[in-house]
Amino acid sequence: MSDRVDPLKPEGGDLAPLRRRLFLVTAEDTPDALMRVLGVASVQQARLRAAPPEPERRANPYRPDPYALFAGYPTRHLSRRDLVALNPGLDWPAARARLEGPLAVYSRFNRPSDAELEIVVNALAEHGPMPVAKVIELIPPGRRNYLERGLLWLARHDIIALQPGG
Repeated sequence: MSDRVDPLKPEGGDLAPLRRRLFLVTAEDTPDALMRVLGVASVQQARLRAAPPEPERRANPYRPDPYALFAGYPTRHLSRRDLVALNPGLDWPAARARLEGPLAVYSRFNRPSDAELEIVVNALAEHGPMPVAKVIELIPPGRRNYLERGLLWLARHDIIALQPGG
């Protein structure tokens, strides 16, 4: 047996925590020493498998986990090839009523105007699903970046559905 592994050393002392976690087997060690190490490792694996799962941490309502909070949010950029479809049962009056609700009116400074939104909703109602590139061509070039961002806002409020394009 190697001088690095000594099974007769007492369990106490300064190195006790290391001895329980570290198993060093070298080429000079006997097969018996290797089997002892593997046996202890298999016992530890069996204990870990049999242990109850770690208790789930309680969520702090004042500090929610952002990964859980935003798990359902889109995780990719909007593409010009993505398809935009009006959600069933919506038309411009229904969409406008939803967009005038308290959750939608907070910060309209970088959103499309109501006239621009009406054009988009009516075009989607008339023509069906359209690629993002075609939708943003419905309004003047100077306002297209607002509409592109506004499509995400409309999807957030469940007025349109965005599907990955090919």
